[in-house]
Amino acid sequence: MTTTPRHQERVKRLSVILPNEIADEISELSTPAKAQLMCEIADEINESIDAFPDLNLSATTTQWLKALNTREACQLIENLSLQLMNEVKK
Repeated sequence: MTTTPRHQERVKRLSVILPNEIADEISELSTPAKAQLMCEIADEINESIDAFPDLNLSATTTQWLKALNTREACQLIENLSLQLMNEVKK
C-alpha cells in the first residue's frame, strides 16, 4: 500500500462511498486502468437512467468538446458528475 499524503487523500475521498480496502485498490490503479474503470462505471450510469436521449449538440459545442485536452475533459466529467448527482435520486 502506498502511504504518500496524496495517496492517503485519494483514499480518504473514495472512502466516503467505498470501504478503505477498495478505495486503496482503486487509488493504486494505473492511469489507463482508472480511465477504463471510469468508462465502465459511466456505461452503467447510462444504462440506469431511463429514457436516455440522443445528444443534439451544436457543431460549435462538438468542436469545443473535441478540442479539450485530457485534463480539461476530466474536469468536464467531474462537473457533469456533480450535476448528475444533484439530478438523480439513486
